Amino acid sequence: MHLSVVTPRKISPDVHADIRDYLIQQQFRKDGDCFVSTREGHCLEITIDMEPENDLCWTYPTSEVIWFIPMTEIIIESKGTAASHMAGYDIALHLAGIAQGIIYDHLVDVAYNREGKPFERYGLGENLAQYGTGMNRLTEDE
Repeated sequence: MHLSVVTPRKISPDVHADIRDYLIQQQFRKDGDCFVSTREGHCLEITIDMEPENDLCWTYPTSEVIWFIPMTEIIIESKGTAASHMAGYDIALHLAGIAQGIIYDHLVDVAYNREGKPFERYGLGENLAQYGTGMNRLTEDE
């Protein structure tokens, strides 16, 4: 699973520090350029890209749901377990709130706001959001 939290502007050093502090609180440790979860059963890796505008993925987008070139991208990669995937969605929600960004699920090409609600894409956002994603499980009780 691959999620991104993207922002239309650069995050400040204070916000970057808040993200780092949140990840450490959530039992991540810094490992080179990324943060790796140390929680039992969680295979998560998080990378903060401060220059995603140089990535061809964003400058020549294949997605129609992201309407801006991100200036900051927080990449959340989950490897393997359902627990990791669900933790990835939960962490994405928190990071989107801290960074004032949106969440993009690369697998199903759906973007979510900071509350985890899908943005509409040609009127199909709700239907697409139900396919292949765990975000709705985190927000359906609200």
